[in-house]
Amino acid sequence: MRVLCLSFVILFALVSGASADWEYTRWGMTPEQVAAASKGMVKVLPANARNTQGLANLQEAAAGTHKDGNLLLDVRFSFNTGTNGLDCVTYALRNAAQNALLKDTLTKRYGPPQKQGGIPDIGLEETSWTKADDIDFATVKGRGAVVLHCRK
Repeated sequence: MRVLCLSFVILFALVSGASADWEYTRWGMTPEQVAAASKGMVKVLPANARNTQGLANLQEAAAGTHKDGNLLLDVRFSFNTGTNGLDCVTYALRNAAQNALLKDTLTKRYGPPQKQGGIPDIGLEETSWTKADDIDFATVKGRGAVVLHCRK
């Protein structure tokens, strides 16, 4: 019986770990729920400041900052225009000197990337994780890295 209970605990931990979400948010939250979960670090954007930037069926409707250890990130939250539910988070570093730290942090959280590439001649580096969510890290030499983290 103990073995069976232990097996369920391990299985639950593995299954719940696959639902990545992002930091204090859960996929499907509304802009208001994201802002409330941020404890004042994120604000809901007024309708005239919301941006769709070519992301099909997504609209940035909340933005702010997030501190993750030594990383200070500008964050923008994109919501499905049909359901008003959180689908993607874009976060960017202000300090290019922290690019390697952010990439190391992502690797520790999500394991080895599934894809790496870029254009070395212009200093572009791209790294992707696709197991639990779709996570794309990109940086150009001398600029802070940008990450697009979307639910699958």
